[in-house]
Amino acid sequence: MSYKTLLAPLQFKETAEAIMSSAMVVANEFGSHVHAKHVRAPFVAFAPYAYHTISMATAPVMVSEQFDAATAEHAAALKSIFESECKRRALRIVPFSEGCASPKKSASWSDTTGPVIQSMAHFGRVCDLSIVTLPDKGNERRDTPLFEGLLMASGRPVLVVPIDGLKRIPKRVLVAWDGSLPATRALQLALPLLGAADQVFVATVGEVDFGMPDAEDAASFLASHAINAEARTVDWPKKPIAERLMNQAEATNSELIVMGGYSHTRLYETLLGGTTRHMLAHADRALFLAH
Repeated sequence: MSYKTLLAPLQFKETAEAIMSSAMVVANEFGSHVHAKHVRAPFVAFAPYAYHTISMATAPVMVSEQFDAATAEHAAALKSIFESECKRRALRIVPFSEGCASPKKSASWSDTTGPVIQSMAHFGRVCDLSIVTLPDKGNERRDTPLFEGLLMASGRPVLVVPIDGLKRIPKRVLVAWDGSLPATRALQLALPLLGAADQVFVATVGEVDFGMPDAEDAASFLASHAINAEARTVDWPKKPIAERLMNQAEATNSELIVMGGYSHTRLYETLLGGTTRHMLAHADRALFLAH
């Protein structure tokens, strides 16, 4: 098992370089094809008050033309970042189908128009892994919806990298384990990254639910894949579980945390708080999540 196709969602100039450079790090390790995708939001005709002196028939046309010009300029800027990174890494740019058929590292670009989150998540279904950045502390509303759409609707894992990008494949990894289905999927889908690590830690906060496999069982599963892991059980905290996990990541000097995402519903976590949202808001290192 490996990550042969990577999705690099390029929606914002602020995060494009970090996503592309991180995708290149992963591609270099696994010989992957990197597909950089941009989705333009479609123009929705309306009668803006700013054009109240213009006829109602002409105003939407003028606004549509301005909108198209702005989105084209934005897409061109993102494509330029993509091409620069490929040139710097001497990576061939080929069609997606050709890149997937070739064993050599390569990259492709697509620029489509449609519902942004849905289009990106649907394309994620034909990639092994999507890569995004941690939400900007001052602009979570910009970054979080794309991450959530990919995690919940692509059926694939998401690697969330720091805002300055991933510098290398993580060599020390902490796996957050509670026996849940999301944690199980994350453990399974992270096997290539875990196999590339020098040290792996499996941590359970408190006790798993009755009948669930514990951290020792998860470590035994990893041993069957020739991955040596240290199991840890951490006392149940008075503070959020996410804080205890981040403390463990710091104590083990782990560069990556592997975990299930949104074990509760997103509405539940929005209203009452949750481990996934807390980690996204406060993490200072890469996260690998699956739902």
